[in-house]
Amino acid sequence: MNERQAQHIRSTYNSTPSLRQDQEDLIRSVYSGGRLRGKPLSSCPDRQIYRVADRLYSKAHTFDMPMDDSRQTSAVDAARKHWHEQLRSMFPGEDVPLSELEERILHD
Repeated sequence: MNERQAQHIRSTYNSTPSLRQDQEDLIRSVYSGGRLRGKPLSSCPDRQIYRVADRLYSKAHTFDMPMDDSRQTSAVDAARKHWHEQLRSMFPGEDVPLSELEERILHD
């Protein structure tokens, strides 16, 4: 499964589809050709179709999506803010630049 397929499943389905046609559509979104183990989906038992659709749905929701630039920037900004707060709490009441506080930590 690739990122595009996982995103499609995430945005299209709120749960594993209960209707066979929807299950087959989910499977086709990942497996082109509409075949499982060489057999057309229409000849596969209901249980097999459901299990494959359920596995693909679960895989799409656990697929590790890369962070987009804005989310990554927000995460970096949050980490930077947390670090600055930690520095200020380590040296309470000192009105000096953060770079000086970092130097104190490095050279103490």
